[in-house]
Amino acid sequence: MTDLPPVLMHPSLCSVAEINAFQSLVRANGQASAARVPASELLAFLHNGDGQLIAAGAIKNPAPGYQQRVFTACAGLTTAPGTWPAHEVGFFSVARDYQGKGLGRRILQALINEMPHTPLFATTRTPGMERLLEGQGFVVAGKRWVTVSGQAPLALYMRSV
Repeated sequence: MTDLPPVLMHPSLCSVAEINAFQSLVRANGQASAARVPASELLAFLHNGDGQLIAAGAIKNPAPGYQQRVFTACAGLTTAPGTWPAHEVGFFSVARDYQGKGLGRRILQALINEMPHTPLFATTRTPGMERLLEGQGFVVAGKRWVTVSGQAPLALYMRSV
């Protein structure tokens, strides 16, 4: 494992190798499309003692159309778009051999600490991520919805400040 803190960087300051490693970890865990990683606001990297990326997460800059779909069409919220959080927590991935060791919590805490006064939202279908979000003050907003893929229903979580 590692006692090193997560490294936080804007994607424009990352090397191609760092972006590729981040995207590979995201893809390995079957997370959302990794293609938008370079458009994120902030990336968090956690490496083991050998320099291998073992956990990652991001504050994303979601497209307005995506926000509209998630907040209204999927979660069924009726609030105005100007009241929605502008940034999304996402791309959370922990290497399989390191799961269940609190690394996701460390990534999420580091991201929130960097942007403490920023309202955030996230979508998830996994109980572990739900616990992490709830532990950081996120609450479920709206209804759960099933995607076309037929996986477990997604939930919208929001954190206001």
